[in-house]
This record gives sequence, structure tokens and C-alpha cells, in this order.
Amino acid sequence: MVYLTLMKTLLLLISLISAIFVFGQETNVGVSNGFVFDGEPDMTVNPNDPNHIVVAWMGYSLSAQRISIKSKVSTDGGRNWSNTYEFPHFYNYNSADPTFAWDKNGTLYFIYIDFKSNSDTGTIHLFASTDGGYNWLDKGEVWNASEDPVKVPLDRPWLAIDNSNGPRQGTLYLTTKPAPWILPPNRAYLKISTDGGDNWSQYKYLDTSGALIGNLIKQPMAYPLVLSNGALCITYPSYEISQNIVPQVFLAKSLDGGAVFDYYSIWAANPGVQDTNYKLGNRLVAHPTDSNKLVFVTANGTNGDMDILLLHSEDGGITWNGPVRVNDDPLGNGVAQDLVYATYQPDGKLAVTWRDRRNGSGTGFQQPVSIYGAISEDNGATFDTNFVISDTVVAFSQILYESGNDFHASSLFNDTLRSIWGDTRDGKMNIYFARTPILTTDTSITDISVVVSEALSPLLVYPNPAEAYVNIKVETPGTLSIIDNQGKTVYQQQVKVSTYRLEISNWQKGNYFITLQYGKQTYTQQLLVK
Repeated sequence: MVYLTLMKTLLLLISLISAIFVFGQETNVGVSNGFVFDGEPDMTVNPNDPNHIVVAWMGYSLSAQRISIKSKVSTDGGRNWSNTYEFPHFYNYNSADPTFAWDKNGTLYFIYIDFKSNSDTGTIHLFASTDGGYNWLDKGEVWNASEDPVKVPLDRPWLAIDNSNGPRQGTLYLTTKPAPWILPPNRAYLKISTDGGDNWSQYKYLDTSGALIGNLIKQPMAYPLVLSNGALCITYPSYEISQNIVPQVFLAKSLDGGAVFDYYSIWAANPGVQDTNYKLGNRLVAHPTDSNKLVFVTANGTNGDMDILLLHSEDGGITWNGPVRVNDDPLGNGVAQDLVYATYQPDGKLAVTWRDRRNGSGTGFQQPVSIYGAISEDNGATFDTNFVISDTVVAFSQILYESGNDFHASSLFNDTLRSIWGDTRDGKMNIYFARTPILTTDTSITDISVVVSEALSPLLVYPNPAEAYVNIKVETPGTLSIIDNQGKTVYQQQVKVSTYRLEISNWQKGNYFITLQYGKQTYTQQLLVK
């Protein structure tokens, strides 16, 4: 009888856990307004209030006719959201790469790049908010093109803040790198502010003799964080054959606020699959209260296809264990994972999330995608069964070849995983938000949308993608405009209800935005020219 009782209890527990993951996933709806292009989101959760969430993304602005940075705030865990805040342009071109960081006193810092053009940089600009992301103070330029004019524009800045109780509490650290199209050798940069972002140090290179980035890496993204004891840790890639015949990842660690670094090799391995369309998004995360525990996650093709791999340290980054394969689909099956993220919650439980293609029918990059996650309670040494975060298997779209698809974000608090990502389920790149309960009986928590999806558009574009010509079917009169991916209007005229055929054989390849404005209503479709 004792054995039967234990078996019944075990079966009940298994059923309950299974139900949690089923009932926790309900409809995903768009976070952004999403009628043109919205991508590359970031999200932050107030460390003092898990219901206070701030999100930001790159979104096309009809008023500015270019990509702008937009944000929203929720103070009830994502059930209701503020109006969209649009950050300013300082130059007549696109903005990119939004990144948040909270300080210990509740100030929220925010950076992004505002470009002059695609041939030179504008600035990395810093804002601060003391009311949790509703209003923002312009703190000015962090970086300007004049500082290293040979290697412009800049790309992918990250921001970290010292929230320890040590002597450098409040210090801001910013890393960045040259843009992907700048020919190597390229080196990652570090700048430091000790006065809340009002003044910044001159830049310094992160790599050094014996730990050089080398001449074979075009995009040496450096990622910073500050441990609970105040130590600054920054990871960056390296491929210098005189140091190692295979690529590796270094950890630069400083105990004195970035003045002097010690260098440790996290991992050295053949990258395997060589397809630059996959988004690697390497990320270093640290236990909130134990400065000895760190994990490094990446997408890597060592096993013959792209897997999510994790290395973990128990001694503050000096030595590393792994790699651990996080995705649990069959090994070497040709299914690809990428776009990885990782986050701890205060008790040390670790969540890893990523983009997964196991629900497609084939192999490689051009497969339908879902967002998956996994939980570890032993600092990444082992993981529970993978679970699905997104509610839709999204068909592959050519948009995924374009810029602005590089990152997503998650945050784990009180056994609830909050995730934000971009996908193309409505034919455009849109941002989606989800709340996923992790090992909890609270099945009332559901995925929450930030805004409703758009109405059907009286504008039809076909074929799409197009090569020699495109048909534009207009079902209401108005002003028809075509805007290229640099924000330039390449075609505009007043139109009636009709179908218009345009020759596009001499157009440059890439994405175009076709808009129809009628009164106060604007409708937009995206066109890919091959």
C-alpha cells in the first residue's frame, strides 16, 4: 500500500508539472505596433519590483521615416502597458541597439546608437530615468566618431553597472566594437563613468598580448557584467593562431574598476557549422549573490549543427566546466538553435532561452522557428526538460536575413519567466512578450500582449519577394510612398483604387517599406527586392 501510494503521488506530481507547462502557454500577441518593422528588443525588470517591466526595441517611425528606438512600461507584470515612448534622433538616419541597466538606487539607464549615415557613426547616447522608464533625461553623448575615426561606425554597445556595496558602487561600464562591415583587425572597446554618466573616460582596448582578438574576427562583441563583489567581468571572442589554433573566448576580469585586467580562457573549440546567418549572441551572466558562480552561453556548431552550449564556473571565472548542451532534441540531427539568452533569479535558479527549429520538417537556417527555454538549479551543470515559450511555430521569412534580428531577452523572478522576442508570424517582424510559470501551480498566469495587432490593410503587395517587377493593389485612395531601408523615399504619388505595376529591376536589393496614407490612417507593407 505504501508503494502504491508513493506511485500515485509521483504520477500526480508528473501530471501537475506537465499541466503547468501546458496551461502556462496561451496566446502571444504583438508587443509593438508592428505594421512595418520592429526588431532587436531588450527588456529589464526592476530588481526591487518584479512586476515593473520596461521593454525597448528598434521600430520604424512613420513620422521620422526611419528606424527609431521605442519603449513601454508595465507595473503590473505585463497585464497593462504605458503608451509608446519614442527616443529622439540626433542625426538624419536610423537608431539601433537599445540596452538597459538599473543602478542600486532605482535609476534606470539606457543607451542606443544614433547614426549619421551608414559610412560614419553618430553617437552612442545615454539617457536616465528616475521614475522607472516613463520619463527620460538626456545625459548626452558617450561616444563620438572623432574618438577613433578609422574604425567607424560603432556597433552593439552594452552597459553594466556596479551594484555592489564596494567602493565603486554606481560605476558605469560600456563596451562596444566596430560595425560588422569594417575590415579587421577590429578590437573591442571599454569606457567608464564614475559620476552617473555625466563624464566618461577615454576608450581603452579590452584585449592584450596573449589574449588578443586577432585579425580573423570581424565582429568582436564584448559583453560586460559586474559581480556581486564589485569585480568587472567582460567576455570577448578571439582567433589568433599564435595563441591557439582554434577560436576561443576570453574573460577579462578586473578587481580595480577596469584599470588592470586578468585574462582567462573560457573555451577554445572549432566552431563547426559556418553559416553567418545564425545569431550567436554570446552572453555572460552571474549569480545575483554568489560572485563565484558564472555561466557563459553561446550557439555553436561543434556537434555538427547549431546547439545551445553553456560553460559554467564555480570560482569567479578562473576555471570553467563544460560545455553542457542545453537543447534536448536528438544530437546531430541537423536542427539548428541560435539567438540565446540566459538569466538568474535571486535564489540562483537559472533560465536559458533561445530560438529553436526542431518543429520544422527540415534542417538548416531556413526552417520554422519557436522560442524555447530550460531551467537549471545547479548553476548550469544540468537542465530540466526543455519547454516551449512561444505559442506559434513561425514559418521562415526572408526578413531573418536582414539586420535587427540579433537579440531577445528574458528575466526570471518568483519562478515566472518573462520573455520578449521578435518573429514574423504576421508577415512582418514584430515583438512578442510572454509570461511563463516555472514549476508553480499558478496556472492563471498567461502570456500577455502589450498592444493589439493591427487591422487588415487595404494594401496588397505581390510578388513578395520581388525581382523584376512588383504589383501594388490599392483598395482605398491616398498617397502611396515607397521608402528604402535607409529611410529615403524613392517613390511617391497620389493613387486611386487600382493595381499598380512598378518595374524594380534596377532597384538595390533589400527591404523596402510601402505605405498608403489616407486621411489620418496609414497602412504599410514590407517588400523584399531580390
